[in-house]
Amino acid sequence: MRNVKRINLESIGRSVTLQDISAYVQTLSGKEKITLGITVIPILSWVIVMAIVLVTMNSSRTDLGLNMGSFASILLGMIVIALAPCFIWINAFRKLVWAVRFQRFARDNQATFLSYDREIARHPGLIFNLNYSDDQVIREGVLFDNGLEIGNYQYYTGNGRTRQEHVFGYIKIGATRSLPHIVLDAKKKKQPFFITISEYLPTDFAPSQKITLEGDFNTYFTVYAPDGYATDALYLLTPDVMNTLLAYKTFDFELIDTSIYVYLAHGFHLADRTQVDQIVQLVTELQSQLGKQIGNYRDSRSSAFAANTVAIQGQRLKLARSPIVTLLLISVFVWIMAVVWRFIRESFLQ
Repeated sequence: MRNVKRINLESIGRSVTLQDISAYVQTLSGKEKITLGITVIPILSWVIVMAIVLVTMNSSRTDLGLNMGSFASILLGMIVIALAPCFIWINAFRKLVWAVRFQRFARDNQATFLSYDREIARHPGLIFNLNYSDDQVIREGVLFDNGLEIGNYQYYTGNGRTRQEHVFGYIKIGATRSLPHIVLDAKKKKQPFFITISEYLPTDFAPSQKITLEGDFNTYFTVYAPDGYATDALYLLTPDVMNTLLAYKTFDFELIDTSIYVYLAHGFHLADRTQVDQIVQLVTELQSQLGKQIGNYRDSRSSAFAANTVAIQGQRLKLARSPIVTLLLISVFVWIMAVVWRFIRESFLQ
């Protein structure tokens, strides 16, 4: 694993000029510009149309029979509507500043800068394999030469008016050994029903795979391991490792194949020096605390140590059964029992 203590963070705090932003925008495709909301023509067109409507209404106010109070209310509403695209543009500008700073960060560390990268097949992590839509991208990120990767993953659910954007910050750390699939889902407060982006991992696992660890660790994390792999999870998640993870209890963790993933709902602020410092510290501590356990791990159900494999039953957690499927199974069971009871009644009880 790369010695993260040597990562250069100086570029994160440097100011960004309009020339820097303009140069970055030139590297984006038209679709990416629209996704960011930085296409100028639709916004200007919207403002111009609203201005024409307001001028027309003012000149026709007497003909429409509007008093001054009613007209002022309509005018205020129209202004708010007209300004909405401007707020979208401001938010897009903020994202561009983040991207420019993180692009510098990648360059200063001889790493690859990822921008709207759709090559997500290299990631076995659960958030990358949801198949919600084709519009799944690594919005921005950096890939080091040793496989360490930090970024923000973006995907969408729903269509039309129900379309929602979801963003997860992620860290991928390479492991020297193949690992069983273990997920540590942080227990965060449930958000009110009107918050559309969930803080929870977007996948539910079969509850039979929940395991209990030492101390109060399960107060902060729900831990899942494949059936029969609780002992393996205890071997990897030593008390020292658990103490480290408790310092980052707003993050979710996943061990899968030869990778360790760290997730944060709503994404990382990659232009924030404090957050990047926290990421570097987390990677450093995981390297120190978890690295030794991983280096000595072997799945006793698989072949020899040198083979470096995990048995099939430990490679992936089982997903929770859909409520619809459960309902259908119950309905089929009730129907079968009704048929059996009718047969018994007609054959033996008459």
